[in-house]
Parts: sequence; structure tokens; C-alpha cells
Amino acid sequence: MSPTSLHQRMMRNNGRGLEPWPEGGMTVEHFEMDFDAQLKLALDLLEEFIPDYQLGERDGSKFLVVCGAGWKNIEAMVAEARKRLGEDNGLSQADHIAFEEIISPLLSWSSDWGFEDNYTMCYGDNCKNIISTNEDSHWNTECEIFCEECVRTKYHEDYFEALVNNPNNANTMLDEDYILKQGYVKLDDEWRASFVEGRTDNPEKLIKKLHEQGWDSVVFHIEDYGPFAIGWSAFVKNDNIRIEGHVGKWYIIGTQEHKGKQLFLLEHQTYGDDAASLIVGQDLNIVLNDVWNGFDDLDLLELADE
Repeated sequence: MSPTSLHQRMMRNNGRGLEPWPEGGMTVEHFEMDFDAQLKLALDLLEEFIPDYQLGERDGSKFLVVCGAGWKNIEAMVAEARKRLGEDNGLSQADHIAFEEIISPLLSWSSDWGFEDNYTMCYGDNCKNIISTNEDSHWNTECEIFCEECVRTKYHEDYFEALVNNPNNANTMLDEDYILKQGYVKLDDEWRASFVEGRTDNPEKLIKKLHEQGWDSVVFHIEDYGPFAIGWSAFVKNDNIRIEGHVGKWYIIGTQEHKGKQLFLLEHQTYGDDAASLIVGQDLNIVLNDVWNGFDDLDLLELADE
């Protein structure tokens, strides 16, 4: 918060409620108290009334999460703060700034604070981001919660690993390119759960079906999210594909849509481009054998049939 905006928000109690300090009153240009000392002044009051709290940042501003306390605790603290902020209490400029920075959100009932059932601090190393568990994208493990920024910059590998073959979680934070770089391919189909349309695809059954088709690893990705419907896609991977009637293992080297169907070009793990490739469908059943020119062979086959 800049000194100017802080000065504009300074408050005083004139018996009718809180008002901005008059122009020409307290200023902050020559304030030299360090940040830790500011915090201590205000936090002493917090600790007197609030058993536990988290002080972090949200949208670039300080944000206070009230833990282990209810409205009665807050009302008592507000009353005490107003008493201490009275015009005749003799508080120094430093005291007022500390209260303004930390306590005034509670005094003015602004949006700069909340209860622990709706907000929590990110567990990331040295991260002070406050997460809205109802609004913000986040990763919630069994005992920790991480903000989107930390997931993208620090914990993307652990987050992604937790998504693999997990019917209860879908990716909302990593770019599709990140998933593709892990060796996955994206299936063209999309699935939905909708209260309005009466359609609910079962993620657990879908993973089982894709495994039966031969895909070892499946990651769901949220495509659209609304109050009454969720749409998701699937990324799949198998570097050890076995094809009935063919020896050895195969891997994907390309994908293409053909006549409304998604096809995959497979290369042999051992012999590579020294052996003919295969073109298969999403179910890994063969569409074309003895492929030497990639997907162009599909066009050659159609010309021959004509």
C-alpha cells in the first residue's frame, strides 16, 4: 500500500463513527518505524481477542484470516480498538498507522478479512497468499493447500502426479502444453456432468474404460465450469502399447482426425522407422497396417479403393 493511499484511509472516531482524518492532520511521509514493529503494535491487540489468525496478502493487499473465533470476539476487539483510537488517547502516529494497516479492515467491515471456513493461507514455502477456498483455483491435498501461483512455479510435478488416474480431481491450473510435454495426447471427446441436461458421465467408469482400451495413464482436464454443468477432456499416455497380432511394443508419434475420428500413428519401440508403422483408433484397434508414409497412406488407400 502506498503512503498516499494509506493517508487517505486514516480514520478517527468522532463519536458518530469512523471518518477520514482531516486534511493537514496526521501524515506518513516521515514515518520511520519498520514493518515488523508496525505489525507488533497491531498484532498485540489481535492476540488479545483472537486465539489464532493468519496475516497474508490477497490481490496485492494485506488480508486477515480470523481463526478459532466468532463474531463476539471480533465485536469485542472492535470496541477496544475504537476506544484506543479515540481522539484523546494520546496514541502516536506509529500506533495509528499500525491499527490502520491491520485492524481497520475489521473496524470498517471491509473485504480485507474473512473467517477460516472461507479463507486460508497457502502452505507453499515463503508464500503469504490468502486463498478463497470457494472462489480461487487451488490444490487441496490431505493436509495442505496450495495457491495456483505456487502450483505453477514450485509444485507442478507433484500436482500433476496427483492427477494421474485420479477420478476425483481434474487439472485446472496447468497449461495443456505442459501435459503434452509429459508425453500425453489429448483425446477429441469431451465428457460432462450436468444437472440441466440430465447427463452425468462417470469419471471412474471412464478411467476404467480407457485402461481397458490400453491407455495406462489418464489425466482429466476441466474445459468449462458453470453453476449447473462441468465439462472435461482427457489426456492419455502409453509408451508400451501392445497391438493384437503384432510383436513387441509401440508408442505414439502422431495424431490426426480423419472422417470425424481421432487416429494415432504408432512406431515400433525396437525397430523404429526401419519397420512399418500402424494407424489405430482411440480404442487402439488397427485402422491400417503396413504404413510407410504416415497418415498420407490413408489417402492412398482411399484412392486405391476408388
